[in-house]
Amino acid sequence: MGLSFPLIILIVHYLVSLMMFNLILFASSSGVQPLCHDDERFALLQFKESFTISQSASTNPSTYLKVSSWKPDQISDCCKWDGVECNKDTGHVIGLDLSSSCLKEWDTSYTLACVRELGS
Repeated sequence: MGLSFPLIILIVHYLVSLMMFNLILFASSSGVQPLCHDDERFALLQFKESFTISQSASTNPSTYLKVSSWKPDQISDCCKWDGVECNKDTGHVIGLDLSSSCLKEWDTSYTLACVRELGS
């Protein structure tokens, strides 16, 4: 005995819906930016500790402390920190913008060499 026409339509509808769901799921997951790398997050946190911050270092009223978003917790994504730019594909730090951040002075012997792609 063959399948009835309404049952075939129902099966086709189910399969098409399942395919659409998978397509949407795949499309949304491929746009997720990777998290920053642990070693680079750690290097940025050490860099943050190497400088002195002072509100008097700037006369600009719009100045704010960008590094206040730099937190040492394990779930903190340094790619979302103020002043940090990351490669959207790899999650590597590629730029820092700490202008107008109330930075007074920093230890010039400190290096960010382990942040491999910075400035490249």
